[in-house]
Amino acid sequence: MRCLAFFVALPVVAFAQDKPPIQPDRPGFSDGTGIVGKRTLEIETGKSSSFDSGHPTLSWGDAVLRYGLGGNLELRLVGVTYLMAPGGAKGWGDPGFGFKYRLLRADKGRPDVSLIGLTTVPVGASDVRDNEWNPTFKLAWNLPTGDDAVYGNLVWSRVGTGPDRFSQSAVSLGYGHAVNERDGMGLEMWWVDHTSLDGPGAGFAGFSFTHLLNPNIQLDIELQTGLDQHKDGYLFSTGIAVRF
Repeated sequence: MRCLAFFVALPVVAFAQDKPPIQPDRPGFSDGTGIVGKRTLEIETGKSSSFDSGHPTLSWGDAVLRYGLGGNLELRLVGVTYLMAPGGAKGWGDPGFGFKYRLLRADKGRPDVSLIGLTTVPVGASDVRDNEWNPTFKLAWNLPTGDDAVYGNLVWSRVGTGPDRFSQSAVSLGYGHAVNERDGMGLEMWWVDHTSLDGPGAGFAGFSFTHLLNPNIQLDIELQTGLDQHKDGYLFSTGIAVRF
């Protein structure tokens, strides 16, 4: 199952303290709207196993490094991942870099809205890299409703390499619920307009659970699955996010 991203922010109830709990962009397909605080480093990483038509792909790292510049802006280093793909292909995938900028803050029924831009850098292992600088732009929104939130992304990306390179668009919609002060769960669905140059569109769904060890460390687990015959695989991931 091919996914554009593996990250989402789930709502949690704030601890009684000055600094609010960490708000990672994992797990899930959608990115959240939260911005890392000024001069704060956050590292999000994990492991995922995906199966598409019986063919497994393993990834270690799935890392995102986020650094806050203050105000509404953060810098991001993404995709630091070691891949083991079908057919024996393996190695470090293409990393990427970019930014997240908050456009609107939630207020009186108005959602949080953030713009995310990034590009991959074609320096990964020859077996798994795309020999292109592939950009992605995302418009992320999040509407809090008490302990719950409705969120989603609009996504445009360039995908692939050479004559098989194509533009891909996606849309997602999710619901997050704070079970208690430390635990949250989320359910989301997303659709991509096509999965290869001349391929069909595909729908997916994911269910995730998060646990806050303390305000600076969050654990997560997620299961994703395809919703149609074109993409009938599934993905299982576990991860951690740490704020320094």
